[in-house]
Amino acid sequence: MRATPIALLLAGALAACTRTPTPAPDAASGATPAAPTHPASPATAKSGAPSAPVPGDAGRVPQRFQGRYAADAGACADASAESQLVIGPDHIQFYESSGDILSVASGNDDLALTARLAGEGEVRQATYRFGLSGDGRVLTDLGGGMRRQRCD
Repeated sequence: MRATPIALLLAGALAACTRTPTPAPDAASGATPAAPTHPASPATAKSGAPSAPVPGDAGRVPQRFQGRYAADAGACADASAESQLVIGPDHIQFYESSGDILSVASGNDDLALTARLAGEGEVRQATYRFGLSGDGRVLTDLGGGMRRQRCD
């Protein structure tokens, strides 16, 4: 089957409409400006996976995940227990490191966060993914499998 000239013209016009134009160089510096970016829309968490961070909420942990957690009741009573974990709205504290939360994504009972942690003489960026039980009492590190109970 042969394409008609009108069909070819329409296809060309459609292609021209969908291309992103290349910005012209800046006259003063000669540099080409970056193409505009469009913010990603939050993903829907149908599978229970965390949704994409919502602009303006980056670094804010939902209230249901905030609290102090430890391996068991004995560890909850011992503030120096290695399993201690404290999650605040914008800060996380482990036994030997703590830091500011840089980004957060949550959906259903999952939480993913990235934090800049300082401890043991170094600063590093780390990402964690946690699952919270339906009753909100058990927090599981989905990357390492450690389960902690809520202390407060």
